[in-house]
Amino acid sequence: MRLLIIAMVFFTSLTINALAGIQDGLIIYFSFDKVDGKTIINEANANLNGTLEADAKIVDGYKNKGLGLNVDAAEGTPGADFVRVADAPEVNADKQFSLAMWAKATNFGAYRTLMSKTDGGSYAFTVEDEIPTGWIHISGDYLHIVGKTKLEKNKWYHLAMTFDGNDGIIYLNGKQDGKASKKGTITANNSDFMIGAEPNGKAVDQSYPAWHGILDDFYFYNRALAENEIELIIKQVASVEPIQKLAIKWAAIKAW
Repeated sequence: MRLLIIAMVFFTSLTINALAGIQDGLIIYFSFDKVDGKTIINEANANLNGTLEADAKIVDGYKNKGLGLNVDAAEGTPGADFVRVADAPEVNADKQFSLAMWAKATNFGAYRTLMSKTDGGSYAFTVEDEIPTGWIHISGDYLHIVGKTKLEKNKWYHLAMTFDGNDGIIYLNGKQDGKASKKGTITANNSDFMIGAEPNGKAVDQSYPAWHGILDDFYFYNRALAENEIELIIKQVASVEPIQKLAIKWAAIKAW
């Protein structure tokens, strides 16, 4: 029994350490399970909540609830549903960042926006011709990262993009799917952080069609995640609340 308790303490301590590490640099976490009217609660930073715009709505997601964007829109239409996070210093990454989310498309066009802050700078995560693609404005020009795998409609994928100051990497279901390199500083701008659409000032840029489908478990970090950290997120080990719950259990085990 004593060996079992020691094993439980060891495993739990490793899990707590992993959870603590994965939350370093976490700026935005939308589970889409916590919503107050039109406000999407940011479970990482209460000062950076999101707002449902146009006909964006909460629907069944990958895990629990998710974000439905233009889910009933006809194929070929640009769409206008999105979530807005007001511009703030925390979302103006200058050296590193990571984005991660679950995504399912109800239809594709030549271009679909997962998230964007690009309007004369910054970064965007898109799907072009069914292929995950990243754009990062660095030192006056865009770094263009293109994945290798074509996505299918009505199928869930975990998508992530990271930049560490030199390498931009796209991950599909936890594995590297595309990479491009450009060293430099990310160009800041005052555009809002928009999920599901491209900004044009404070409005939607209709020339870059919005996402048609559902997004879930959306993460934004101010650092580049490693591949094993993205795998933790996919396994749902990395949610915001369990650290405290595990810590309580660990204390109880040690006191037993």
